[in-house]
Amino acid sequence: MEKRILLLMNCKEREQFVAEMIKDELMKIEFVECRIIYWNMGICEKDIYIFNPNVVMTFPLTILPLVNLIARIKVVCKSTIVTFVTEGYINLDGINEDSIAGYYNFPPELIDFWGVWGEEYGNYLWDIQYKRGRIKKKDKIKIFGYPMWEFEHLQKVKGLNQIEHRILELIENSKKTVLVLSGFPEANKDEIDIINSIDAYNQMAENIEKKQQIKELMQRVERVKRYREKYYSLIIYIAEKFPDITFLIKLHPKEIEGLRDNKGYNYDVLKRYSNVEVLVDENLIEMYIKKVDAVMHYGSTAAWEAYICEIPTIRINCDDDMLRAFYGAYGAGVCFDLSEKEKLLKYIANIPEKITRSEKYDKYLKEWFNYDRTKPYLPSSAIASFLYMNCEISEFKINILYPYMLNDFCFCKSILKVGIMKMMKMNFKEGISKLRLVLQLVNIKYLKN
Repeated sequence: MEKRILLLMNCKEREQFVAEMIKDELMKIEFVECRIIYWNMGICEKDIYIFNPNVVMTFPLTILPLVNLIARIKVVCKSTIVTFVTEGYINLDGINEDSIAGYYNFPPELIDFWGVWGEEYGNYLWDIQYKRGRIKKKDKIKIFGYPMWEFEHLQKVKGLNQIEHRILELIENSKKTVLVLSGFPEANKDEIDIINSIDAYNQMAENIEKKQQIKELMQRVERVKRYREKYYSLIIYIAEKFPDITFLIKLHPKEIEGLRDNKGYNYDVLKRYSNVEVLVDENLIEMYIKKVDAVMHYGSTAAWEAYICEIPTIRINCDDDMLRAFYGAYGAGVCFDLSEKEKLLKYIANIPEKITRSEKYDKYLKEWFNYDRTKPYLPSSAIASFLYMNCEISEFKINILYPYMLNDFCFCKSILKVGIMKMMKMNFKEGISKLRLVLQLVNIKYLKN
């Protein structure tokens, strides 16, 4: 019997190749059909119900519309629901729990399994979701690792794009190359952007509380702007001192998106230096990181990527206490404060060819990324196998999920159409199931009213 697996990803720009690698592994299994859809590209619910997936892997349920959608999918398709983190590496000091857990409640019956990169994140997720009543058993949390570190597999499903070819040529023709990571998309936001960021604050809160949350987020935007200026000023200072070193500025995908929407930073101040290349088009760091001489960062996940590739990393410590949990207070590498310019210059003048491995960092990689350099690292294969092995019909009581479904006439009409379509295609079992569900939903709605 064919098994149908749906990968419901958040953002195509960030998660396309995680999805493609998982699908590539699933396609090695007989009698599997896999589809990928992206939240930010628009969702057609009816198509999901027609596909009728046995399993849905989705990003964390931190936004209310996703909670509603997953509840409807689970009720209509009886799918096993597996969430998988989009960011599995966090600094636990000063982290906002709601930003990880989400503001919106749902019953433990909604999510069958919670996928994470590493054990430490799994422990944290268990603590915050258990006390919110969203999970009952810790063995529902599954550790897979971070698929983007499967370098050979990634190159197989992706290949080099035009800008990545150009980056490799730049590296090849440069005496030395320092990859500088930029990660300040928040600095490009205005109040309308914040209001529209439905996972950034509790939309169900009272107006006074909502306004306060938005005000605090706007204050944070201003702080990020100031830190960005300091970080970029440091890059300029270093670039002026080392005209023979090429500095590649790798923008965050959301920063690139901001440029497309004319909300991005004006990078002309950096572009005027001949040895500074701002990468304003989409590219994957995994396609060239092994070729650079050093990576400079603010506390990025990519710094750990550099570490496993034995590339020297330079961490710039943030001087803003309120931002230290997010920028420059953690991560691999030799560390410098923003004020330690002369020490930083000396290090860059004598960048080592390779790093010295650290037992502490190796332990951290195991705890947070499930990465062990002595063993094959195949998270996408592990995820694919898990999804395939957990295709059983999900058992639950519809009354438990009903309050989260936003059941209305349009929804029932959509299911009715799918049921009729299945019957016309001689798929009587699924067709009758959908028609019965419509009657059940109408009955529940009538009884509630």
